[in-house]
Amino acid sequence: MKNFLPLMFSLTLSWADAQSFHLPTPEGWHEEFIAFPLEFAPSISYQGEEHLRFPPGWGEIKSEEFWSYCYLWWIEEKAAISKESLERDLKQYYDGLVGRNIISRKIDSTLVVPTVVEFQPIEKGKKTAFKGTVKMLDYMGLRPIVLKLDVRV
Repeated sequence: MKNFLPLMFSLTLSWADAQSFHLPTPEGWHEEFIAFPLEFAPSISYQGEEHLRFPPGWGEIKSEEFWSYCYLWWIEEKAAISKESLERDLKQYYDGLVGRNIISRKIDSTLVVPTVVEFQPIEKGKKTAFKGTVKMLDYMGLRPIVLKLDVRV
Protein backbone atom coordinates (compact mmCIF):
# COMPACT_ATOMS: atom_id res chain seq x y z
CA MET A 1 0.00 0.00 0.00
CA LYS A 2 1.29 3.44 -0.90
CA ASN A 3 2.10 5.78 1.99
CA PHE A 4 0.30 9.13 1.63
CA LEU A 5 1.48 12.47 2.93
CA PRO A 6 -0.66 13.98 5.69
CA LEU A 7 -3.41 16.40 4.86
CA MET A 8 -3.09 19.58 6.90
CA PHE A 9 -6.25 21.25 8.10
CA SER A 10 -6.22 24.44 10.16
CA LEU A 11 -9.02 26.28 11.88
CA THR A 12 -8.68 29.92 12.82
CA LEU A 13 -11.28 31.40 15.14
CA SER A 14 -10.97 35.14 14.71
CA TRP A 15 -13.36 35.94 11.89
CA ALA A 16 -15.24 38.54 13.92
CA ASP A 17 -12.06 40.40 14.77
CA ALA A 18 -11.09 40.57 11.09
CA GLN A 19 -7.52 39.84 12.07
CA SER A 20 -5.29 38.68 9.30
CA PHE A 21 -3.54 35.39 8.74
CA HIS A 22 -0.82 34.19 6.41
CA LEU A 23 -1.22 30.93 4.50
CA PRO A 24 1.58 30.93 1.95
CA THR A 25 1.25 29.48 -1.52
CA PRO A 26 4.54 27.75 -2.40
CA GLU A 27 5.79 28.16 -5.94
CA GLY A 28 4.02 25.78 -8.30
CA TRP A 29 1.07 25.23 -5.96
CA HIS A 30 -2.55 26.07 -6.80
CA GLU A 31 -4.76 28.07 -4.43
CA GLU A 32 -8.52 28.28 -4.04
CA PHE A 33 -10.92 30.32 -1.94
CA ILE A 34 -14.49 29.32 -1.01
CA ALA A 35 -16.95 31.29 1.13
CA PHE A 36 -19.12 29.62 3.78
CA PRO A 37 -21.66 28.16 3.59
CA LEU A 38 -19.94 25.65 1.31
CA GLU A 39 -22.01 24.73 -1.75
CA PHE A 40 -21.19 21.01 -1.40
CA ALA A 41 -21.67 20.94 2.41
CA PRO A 42 -24.31 23.56 3.25
CA SER A 43 -25.17 21.95 6.60
CA ILE A 44 -21.83 23.15 8.00
CA SER A 45 -23.24 26.34 9.48
CA TYR A 46 -20.12 28.48 9.90
CA GLN A 47 -19.70 31.93 8.45
CA GLY A 48 -16.30 32.70 7.02
CA GLU A 49 -13.91 31.47 4.35
CA GLU A 50 -12.02 28.35 3.30
CA HIS A 51 -8.54 28.82 1.84
CA LEU A 52 -6.94 25.84 0.09
CA ARG A 53 -3.41 25.10 -1.18
CA PHE A 54 -2.71 22.19 -3.55
CA PRO A 55 0.77 20.91 -4.50
CA PRO A 56 1.41 20.12 -8.19
CA GLY A 57 0.87 16.36 -7.72
CA TRP A 58 -2.34 16.60 -5.68
CA GLY A 59 -4.57 14.97 -8.30
CA GLU A 60 -2.01 12.58 -9.80
CA ILE A 61 -2.48 9.01 -8.56
CA LYS A 62 1.22 8.08 -8.95
CA SER A 63 2.51 11.24 -7.27
CA GLU A 64 3.88 11.32 -3.71
CA GLU A 65 1.69 14.44 -3.33
CA PHE A 66 -1.56 12.63 -4.26
CA TRP A 67 -4.41 13.82 -1.97
CA SER A 68 -1.97 16.01 -0.01
CA TYR A 69 -3.15 19.55 0.54
CA CYS A 70 -3.59 22.25 3.11
CA TYR A 71 -6.70 24.16 3.97
CA LEU A 72 -7.62 26.79 6.49
CA TRP A 73 -11.08 27.67 7.73
CA TRP A 74 -11.20 31.32 8.77
CA ILE A 75 -14.50 31.25 10.64
CA GLU A 76 -16.54 33.28 13.09
CA GLU A 77 -15.24 33.48 16.62
CA LYS A 78 -18.36 31.96 18.19
CA ALA A 79 -17.62 28.54 16.65
CA ALA A 80 -16.82 25.99 19.35
CA ILE A 81 -14.32 23.50 17.95
CA SER A 82 -14.15 20.11 19.63
CA LYS A 83 -13.40 16.50 18.75
CA GLU A 84 -17.13 15.98 18.21
CA SER A 85 -17.63 19.08 16.06
CA LEU A 86 -14.63 18.19 13.89
CA GLU A 87 -15.92 14.66 13.37
CA ARG A 88 -19.42 15.92 12.50
CA ASP A 89 -18.33 18.81 10.26
CA LEU A 90 -15.64 16.93 8.37
CA LYS A 91 -17.96 13.99 7.76
CA GLN A 92 -20.41 16.43 6.18
CA TYR A 93 -17.54 18.08 4.28
CA TYR A 94 -16.16 14.86 2.78
CA ASP A 95 -19.60 13.31 2.20
CA GLY A 96 -20.44 16.44 0.21
CA LEU A 97 -17.14 16.44 -1.65
CA VAL A 98 -17.48 12.77 -2.62
CA GLY A 99 -21.17 13.22 -3.52
CA ARG A 100 -20.45 16.18 -5.78
CA ASN A 101 -17.61 14.37 -7.53
CA ILE A 102 -19.38 11.06 -8.13
CA ILE A 103 -22.16 13.00 -9.84
CA SER A 104 -19.92 15.28 -11.94
CA ARG A 105 -17.58 12.41 -12.88
CA LYS A 106 -20.46 9.96 -13.48
CA ILE A 107 -18.97 7.45 -10.99
CA ASP A 108 -21.01 4.37 -10.07
CA SER A 109 -22.53 5.09 -6.65
CA THR A 110 -21.99 1.46 -5.58
CA LEU A 111 -18.27 2.32 -5.26
CA VAL A 112 -18.98 4.81 -2.47
CA VAL A 113 -17.85 3.69 0.97
CA PRO A 114 -19.21 5.22 4.19
CA THR A 115 -17.24 8.27 5.27
CA VAL A 116 -15.79 7.71 8.73
CA VAL A 117 -14.06 10.58 10.56
CA GLU A 118 -12.16 10.09 13.82
CA PHE A 119 -10.11 12.56 15.87
CA GLN A 120 -8.04 12.51 19.01
CA PRO A 121 -7.15 15.74 20.85
CA ILE A 122 -3.53 16.71 21.37
CA GLU A 123 -2.74 19.59 23.71
CA LYS A 124 0.26 21.76 22.85
CA GLY A 125 0.70 24.71 25.18
CA LYS A 126 -2.39 26.91 25.07
CA LYS A 127 -3.39 25.90 21.54
CA THR A 128 -5.80 23.11 20.78
CA ALA A 129 -4.66 20.45 18.35
CA PHE A 130 -6.14 17.25 16.95
CA LYS A 131 -4.91 14.34 14.85
CA GLY A 132 -7.37 12.30 12.90
CA THR A 133 -8.35 10.28 9.88
CA VAL A 134 -11.01 10.41 7.20
CA LYS A 135 -11.91 7.11 5.56
CA MET A 136 -13.73 7.76 2.29
CA LEU A 137 -13.94 7.04 -1.42
CA ASP A 138 -10.97 8.32 -3.39
CA TYR A 139 -13.05 9.55 -6.32
CA MET A 140 -9.93 10.05 -8.45
CA GLY A 141 -8.52 6.53 -7.95
CA LEU A 142 -11.94 4.88 -7.47
CA ARG A 143 -10.97 3.08 -4.29
CA PRO A 144 -11.22 3.59 -0.53
CA ILE A 145 -8.62 5.90 0.95
CA VAL A 146 -7.60 7.06 4.42
CA LEU A 147 -6.61 10.72 4.75
CA LYS A 148 -4.49 11.69 7.75
CA LEU A 149 -5.36 15.07 9.21
CA ASP A 150 -3.44 17.41 11.48
CA VAL A 151 -5.71 20.14 12.89
CA ARG A 152 -4.69 23.30 14.76
CA VAL A 153 -7.26 25.67 16.20
